Formats: sequence, C-alpha cells, structure tokens
Amino acid sequence: MKNIYTSISFYCFLGTIGWTLLAYMVGSLYSPTGNSYFSRYEWLGYLFFAPLIITPILGVVFGFKEEKSVFKIIFLFGNTILFLTISLLSIGLIVYDFIPQ
Repeated sequence: MKNIYTSISFYCFLGTIGWTLLAYMVGSLYSPTGNSYFSRYEWLGYLFFAPLIITPILGVVFGFKEEKSVFKIIFLFGNTILFLTISLLSIGLIVYDFIPQ
C-alpha cells in the first residue's frame, strides 16, 4: 500500500470493525433488567456510535481518491458494506431512542 489514501481507507475499515467490537463489549455490560454500569452516562453510547458512522464514510471518500488498483475496489466495497450495515443500523438506533414510545 504505497498510496497514503489506500492506507487511510484500510485503517478506516479496521477502525470501524474495532469500534464495533468495543461498542459491543461496552454494551454487553448493560443488563436486560435495566441496571447499567453507566446509568448516569447515557450519552456515552452516542460517543461509540459517532465513529461507527463517520469512519466508513471517510473510508469511501479516501477510497475514491486512491490510485487505480485492486485495493481500491476492495476497500471501496468493504467500507460501503460497513456503512450500509453498521452505520445505518447505528443511525436507526439513535433515531429509535428519540422517538416517543
């Protein structure tokens, strides 16, 4: 990966996967009964969602700036899939939190 944009796109891909695992581990501390280790820190969950939404978008943007190579197609496809799955689901969870029930 000689091009700087290729490296950034790759690290955005890995960063999104890493943040997803971290958010899952922190979310698993929340028990289904409503007791939470973060009971006064509800906003903490949104800090985990922000990188999940932003990094795949940055990966796609830097993927388009790459030179023409096989890595360009792989990282564009990978970051797009991550955006369409993880990012959109995160946005859906945030919207669901603010809809009155």
